[in-house]
Amino acid sequence: LQRINVALVVAALICASTMTGCNPYQSAVNTANVAGQIIDMGQQDVPALVAAGTFTAAEGATVTNYLTGAASLDTQAKTCIASIGANGPKQSIVACFTTFAQGLASPSELALLRVMSPKAQAKVQLWITAATLAINAGIALYNGIAAPTPLIAAQPTPEADLAALKERLNLH
Repeated sequence: LQRINVALVVAALICASTMTGCNPYQSAVNTANVAGQIIDMGQQDVPALVAAGTFTAAEGATVTNYLTGAASLDTQAKTCIASIGANGPKQSIVACFTTFAQGLASPSELALLRVMSPKAQAKVQLWITAATLAINAGIALYNGIAAPTPLIAAQPTPEADLAALKERLNLH
């Protein structure tokens, strides 16, 4: 429930930050961009995390494959949103975000992530949680039903880690 409230706050902040007030379509585009930034950040971080020993080489390859798939889902969501346009039916834009969330929660992909070390799982959990929160912010703009956050780590991502990621992304 707390994470859904965070998604609603993110949606409100995205609306408030636009020059013309809340333009749900532009906010949906911006939200998809934020999800993409999170995935890009994860992709950029993997080599350093392998070098630091947070991920083994095999875990790094598994995470890279997952994030490559997530980046593809993000591109598909952005294309889907753009093809619908500002005047398209809101349920269609919700469907774009829902498909993105369902792809992140693919059971076969998540199964590969669940066998990694706890440190590796926690790092990937942060990215999955943050991306899902961004997706849910897009869904909330159109009063859709939020997607559950996939859980691969033993514990959900601490709010402090999400706040640090938000700062790193320069989302204020």
